[in-house]
Amino acid sequence: MLKHYLWDFDGTLFDSYPALTEAFRRALAEYGVTASTDEIFREMIISIPYAWSMYQSRYDLPDSFMPRFRELQKQLEPGMLVPMPGAMEICEKIVQKGGKNYLYTHRDGMAVTFMKSCGMDRLFTGFVTSEDQFPPKPAPDAVLHILKTYGIDPKEAVMIGDRPIDVQAGKNAGIYGCFFDSGHTGTDGGADWIIESLEELETLG
Repeated sequence: MLKHYLWDFDGTLFDSYPALTEAFRRALAEYGVTASTDEIFREMIISIPYAWSMYQSRYDLPDSFMPRFRELQKQLEPGMLVPMPGAMEICEKIVQKGGKNYLYTHRDGMAVTFMKSCGMDRLFTGFVTSEDQFPPKPAPDAVLHILKTYGIDPKEAVMIGDRPIDVQAGKNAGIYGCFFDSGHTGTDGGADWIIESLEELETLG
């Protein structure tokens, strides 16, 4: 029976891709590169570092690009970032049933700030962000850290995310993987479960 739910942030808990892709598009434009948000999104859904590497190799972008992208991202997000439909409700139900939620994101501490802004943080037991300096997904290190810190039985835990690397990070740590299929990618990373809405998490385990 599942009791511990590890959550990705971007595209899973929060609908952040509109802000991310627009910030990336604006940054590219400042460096003389024209690209549509749809095109950028196809690269970014794999990972932001992957998108950066693709555009850097195509257009020989300087290292100053990523800091500029982050600046634009922070400018756009306060008005554009909102929880995914059903995210708050399912996290509340998990807690009400005696389960626990944990955040594992490649973002910095701003992820927790956004969660606090809507009161979602109160539903979470632990938080791992880029500031903890674990190797990136699909490496299992951060997931293993959460398991050890909170004394979690791997058989009672699942990693939830909208990208294959989220699922693989969980699977590599010996827990279940749940792929949130929002129609962005054709691969699920070998997930144990595939859901199309967060409400479906009630049916797992």
